[in-house]
Amino acid sequence: MFEYIGSLFIVIFETFCCNLFFQSFVYRRDKLKEWQKITLFVVMVICFFASGLLLSSVQIIKLIVAIISISTIMFLTYQISIWRSVILAMLFLAMAWGIDYVVYVGNSHILSQAGDVKSKYEMQGVLLIVIDKMVLFLIILFIKRFFYRKKTEMLRDSE
Repeated sequence: MFEYIGSLFIVIFETFCCNLFFQSFVYRRDKLKEWQKITLFVVMVICFFASGLLLSSVQIIKLIVAIISISTIMFLTYQISIWRSVILAMLFLAMAWGIDYVVYVGNSHILSQAGDVKSKYEMQGVLLIVIDKMVLFLIILFIKRFFYRKKTEMLRDSE
C-alpha cells in the first residue's frame, strides 16, 4: 500500500513537471476554467499511474500511451495544434527518460556494484527516484527560465 501511495506522489510530481515543461514553450490561453484545468491534470495523473501499473513490462507500448495521453491532454489544456503537442510530449518524455538513465547509470557506477537497486537496497531505490525527479524539476526550471515569454521561431503555432 505504501508503494502505491509513494508512486502516486511521484506521478503527481512528474505531471506537474510536464505542465511546467509545456508552459515553457506555449503561451497559455486562459480560456479554460480552473475546475477544467484541475480535471485535466487529474486525468493525466490517472493516465500516467494506470499506464505505469498496467504496462510496466512493455516499455514501448507504455511510451506510446504516454505520448498519446500527454499530447491529447496538453492539446485540450493549452489549445495548441496536435502536432506541436505531440512534439513537445516526445521531447518531455525523452528528457525524462534520459535523466532516468543518467541517474541510474551514475548510481550503478558510484554506489552499487551491478545497479542492483530494488532487491537489496529498497531505500536507496526510493532516494534514487526522488533525486531523479528533482534533477528533472531543476532542468525544467532552467528551460522555463530560458524560454519563458520568448518567441521561439521553430515552435510557432500561428502558421
